[in-house]
Amino acid sequence: DHDDGHKLTVVNVNIDSGADDAAIKNAIQQLKATQYTYFFGVLTATIFQKVMFEAYQQKIAGTGLHTWLFSDSIGDSLTRYSFPRGTWWEKVLRGSGKLSATGGMPAIDGIMD
Repeated sequence: DHDDGHKLTVVNVNIDSGADDAAIKNAIQQLKATQYTYFFGVLTATIFQKVMFEAYQQKIAGTGLHTWLFSDSIGDSLTRYSFPRGTWWEKVLRGSGKLSATGGMPAIDGIMD
């Protein structure tokens, strides 16, 4: 075993898909308080833009200092729109990404047999 002093710490902040603006603001404040720079969000497409706008307002998105990754639950929210360079939305989405989990990949199944 090797301990190089690095560890992974996970903080779970719940944002209900029907959350109002105050609840979203509170959740983003909790994320900001962690001082983390990498975030993974499992959000619905309906709340995605509201959450990211609040993250932008609180300066934990769109600054070039934070990386946001999302589950595929956001659908095409990252690619659906085209925004002019320099807009808040373009800044927020630059450097973000979507992760999809896919089961039953033949190459991996063969290795595990």
